[in-house]
Amino acid sequence: MDRLPEVVTGPAPSLADVVAYAARAEWTIRTSGWQRTAAKTYTYLIAIPVICAARTVAWAVERPAKLGFLVLLLLVTGTAAAQIPLLGMIVPDLVDITSWF
Repeated sequence: MDRLPEVVTGPAPSLADVVAYAARAEWTIRTSGWQRTAAKTYTYLIAIPVICAARTVAWAVERPAKLGFLVLLLLVTGTAAAQIPLLGMIVPDLVDITSWF
């Protein structure tokens, strides 16, 4: 294979493009109805949250310094949150540094 696939080399569609595809793309000739409603529901409830989460993870692991800073920030925030009485009950021990020892 001489060329990498477009999913690797091409730009990712914006969230506006994803919403527009569900609302107006020519995958069906109907502009309303259950197909469009299903597509919009899928877009808002599944596609957009997954895309946002994936892009956030991709952004965080682009550079080691970003990832290291975010892990440190998570640990400091988790340790501080664990010291608050009611909030401390829901903070996992993994992000509370004081529970490691």
